[in-house]
Amino acid sequence: MSSQEKHIEIAQKHKRFILFTCLSIEHHPAQCQSEIFCVWAVVASYYRAIHLIEAVFDKYRQGHIIRDNEGEADARRNALFRKLELSQIREEYKGLRRFALHAKYVPNDSPADFDVITQLDKTRQWIVEGYLARIEYLVAKELGVTPSELE
Repeated sequence: MSSQEKHIEIAQKHKRFILFTCLSIEHHPAQCQSEIFCVWAVVASYYRAIHLIEAVFDKYRQGHIIRDNEGEADARRNALFRKLELSQIREEYKGLRRFALHAKYVPNDSPADFDVITQLDKTRQWIVEGYLARIEYLVAKELGVTPSELE
C-alpha cells in the first residue's frame, strides 16, 4: 500500500513523462508520430491523476484502491468521491477517464475523441492543460499544498 508521499512521487514521474512526450512530438514530429505518442501522454495523464487522487484518499485514511479489476477499482473510487464529498475531482476524473479508455482501447465511436488523443494541440488543450490541470489544482487544494508542489 502506497503512502500519500509515494503516490505524489509516482505522479511526479508521470508528469515528467507527459512533458517529455509532448516536447518530443513538437521537436521531432517525423520520429515521434503524434498518433502514437499523444496516446501515451493521455494514458500517463490518467495514471498521474489516479495517483494524485490516491494521495487524497490516503490523506483521509481510505486506503489504496487495488487495480486487479478496473471496473471494481473505478466503482470503489466513485464511492470514495461521494463519501469524501469530492464531486469536482470526480467530474474531472470522469472526463479524463473517458479519453484514457479511448486511448487505451481505441474504439471507433467518436472521431472527436480520436482527434483529442492523437493531435498534440488537442491533447495539450483538452487533457494536459484541461482535465489534468484541473485535477492537479483540486488535489493540491485538498492536500493543502500548491500545485507546483505536486510537480
